[in-house]
Amino acid sequence: MQLRDEYSTLKKDAYRHLADLKHDREELRQKGAEVNDELSAAKKIRINLDLLKKELEVKENELELERAKVGEEQLHCLQTKKRYEALIKSRQTKEMLDKRRKDALPTQGRKKVRRVSAEGAPSSDDESGDDDKASNTTHLSATFRSEGTRSQSERPLAVFGSQLSKPSRLNRPVAPRRDRAKLSQFTPKRSKVQRPMGGVGARSRIR
Repeated sequence: MQLRDEYSTLKKDAYRHLADLKHDREELRQKGAEVNDELSAAKKIRINLDLLKKELEVKENELELERAKVGEEQLHCLQTKKRYEALIKSRQTKEMLDKRRKDALPTQGRKKVRRVSAEGAPSSDDESGDDDKASNTTHLSATFRSEGTRSQSERPLAVFGSQLSKPSRLNRPVAPRRDRAKLSQFTPKRSKVQRPMGGVGARSRIR
């Protein structure tokens, strides 16, 4: 009887311990399921973080491009501003110089009156007004006479007729275009050679 009671007691303890183990196993399964759920959630969060990181890199690249574009626009605006400031400054300087020039000019200009004497020649007042023009004309004529022409003794006689040979074009001084009109009045004019009517044949018939 005593052995049977001990056996029954041990059997009950074994069943109780087995039930506790089953209960612990169920708890461990539940905890394992919870851990698996947490792991899957962590994996999803990691994937989302990777996607967000890639999107952040794309946004940063776009932001860098926008910054570069804004920097170029700011540089262009700064250059335009400097150019307009320089234009305004130059215009103001020009207006100030024009104003000073106008202020420096006399208010009323002296009118030149041409007076004619009894002999028909201009008076001293008119001659004083044309001193510069006369001096320029005299200087040009003296230069032309000294460089472009030779004296009467140095000129050779013409082959036909008694006229003297004209100075060649190479000996004439080349004057600026604005002075050619003044030199034209001092250049000797070419005389036209009178030829008999009828051409060369008529000349041979006359001989």
